Amino acid sequence: MAFLLELVPALALGLLLGRRWPWLAARLAAPLVTWGVPFSVMGLLLRSGLDWRSGQVALLALLAVACGLLLVRRRLPSPVEQLGAVVGNTAYFGIPAVLALLPAQAVAYAISYDLAATLFTWSLGPLLLGASPCGRSPCCRP
Repeated sequence: MAFLLELVPALALGLLLGRRWPWLAARLAAPLVTWGVPFSVMGLLLRSGLDWRSGQVALLALLAVACGLLLVRRRLPSPVEQLGAVVGNTAYFGIPAVLALLPAQAVAYAISYDLAATLFTWSLGPLLLGASPCGRSPCCRP
């Protein structure tokens, strides 16, 4: 109930601001995604606490992503689909689901998984997708 008491006024304020200044959402979206999501994820991680098990979860995430890529390699035709099938977007779906359905101690594990999968995607993803030396993927045409 306390969650709704915080959520409803914030949504109402957003609705009023959007009706008054419709262009405001377009101007705020990019900074909120660029800065708001990483800060909120790190805030959740710091709030739930870090311990040695978070590192174990991160290593498990890397192992799960690597094994998943090996399993879908022959089933999905393009590298983009392979990487997308294995590395979901846990920051936008998994973490809210953990907050809603699991105890507070599980948040650190979900965030550890998300950080490891994100690092894997952004570090090895271009190699898996076959990026050329100029940094462009062969599937991207100018």
